[in-house]
Amino acid sequence: MANLTKEIRQQVHAKYGGKCAYCGEDVLYKDFQADHIVPKYHFELNLPSTIGLERDSLDNLIPSCRVCNKRKDTFTIEDFRKEIEMQIFRLNKYNSSYRFAKKYNLLEEKEKPIVFYFEKFL
Repeated sequence: MANLTKEIRQQVHAKYGGKCAYCGEDVLYKDFQADHIVPKYHFELNLPSTIGLERDSLDNLIPSCRVCNKRKDTFTIEDFRKEIEMQIFRLNKYNSSYRFAKKYNLLEEKEKPIVFYFEKFL
């Protein structure tokens, strides 16, 4: 990413009241990351999703906590949503500790639509 000015970073952080645009958790200014809604590589490939949008514009940047930003990686919003929806499946398939905890009713699985924090403001 091009270096963002301090003013742009402050505006991105303030967009959702200092919260991660994905999970909604508070994120300190010093810890937040400016994430691209439309991934950077879409611009490099000149994909239709980039029409009328600048890569590092305020319209394409949202505040993210480190965990969400790392997990989103280069996914589009919809692909990131699908990635999150797969978590219970993966836990059941690959994590014996999770299955064991579930066996003893230590957790409860819920299927629900993934709605990102920022979508509540659209």
